[in-house]
Amino acid sequence: MAYTDWIPVLEIIQDKKETSILEFGIGAGTKALVDNFGQVFSLEILNDREWFDKTVDQLKDYKNYRAKYIDAPELFAAHDEFTKSAKPNHRGNNFQAERPAKLLLEILEESKNSVGYSDFDGFFVDAGVYLRGEIVNFVLQYKPRFVLVHDTNGFDDYGYNLVTSGEYAYFGFNTGDGTGLFLRKEKLITNE
Repeated sequence: MAYTDWIPVLEIIQDKKETSILEFGIGAGTKALVDNFGQVFSLEILNDREWFDKTVDQLKDYKNYRAKYIDAPELFAAHDEFTKSAKPNHRGNNFQAERPAKLLLEILEESKNSVGYSDFDGFFVDAGVYLRGEIVNFVLQYKPRFVLVHDTNGFDDYGYNLVTSGEYAYFGFNTGDGTGLFLRKEKLITNE
């Protein structure tokens, strides 16, 4: 299933049971994170709570799992406008409008006190918006060990080309919809 084609990449991440991860984009693969990582926190920024509640209810018995919902109808209205187009790309959009990143970044900034981004060893970005590169840039300021990203076969569509950190090496895996892994360079094994 394309929604969970990133799961095999988890094998690369060491010490998962001692690792905390924040997931942007709750869904079909959340249980795989809960089964593999010591602590999992899902942050869902949406304009419809039904999907969030359904997934959280399925995972309510896991002691290593927490989640937070942020209602953001204004972000999704701007996002929908952003993705409208008469000349679609391979995903049905050509993104002629300005990226509504400012709204997303305001939401992320406002959530800092309640989320505690610096508490996480890693992040998984599979949010329901095309502003994923902006999310990656936001979390890189917290110097995580890694950031796992999904849907990289639409690399530019999702804004992954906007990621701006020389402190991280990027590794891409071209299975399914594509998965990428940003690893902090100082954590990489070298032959030096």
